[in-house]
Amino acid sequence: MNTILDGHVGDEQEHVGGNCSETPKGSLAVGTRVTSLERNRTGVIEGLCEYKPGCYLVKPEAPTETEVAYQSRWICAFDQVEIVSEVAA
Repeated sequence: MNTILDGHVGDEQEHVGGNCSETPKGSLAVGTRVTSLERNRTGVIEGLCEYKPGCYLVKPEAPTETEVAYQSRWICAFDQVEIVSEVAA
C-alpha cells in the first residue's frame, strides 16, 4: 500500500488516493484531513480523519451507502506512517 502520512495533525493529504470510487481500502482519499494520530496496542498507527463529501475512508470493509451518507469520520489504519510530530494525549 502506498499510503504516506507525515504525522502532522491538520495536514490535508493531496498526493494519495485519487478518484473516490477507486480509493484503495485503508488509504486516504484526496483532500482527507488528519485530525489525530496514535499508535494502538498492536503498534498500528490509527488516524481519525475527516474527508470531503463524496469521499470516504474505509474500515477493514467498505462502508454501506447509508454509512457514507451519515458518517463523516472514520478510524483508519495506515500500513506506512512516518510520525513527524507526536500527538499530545
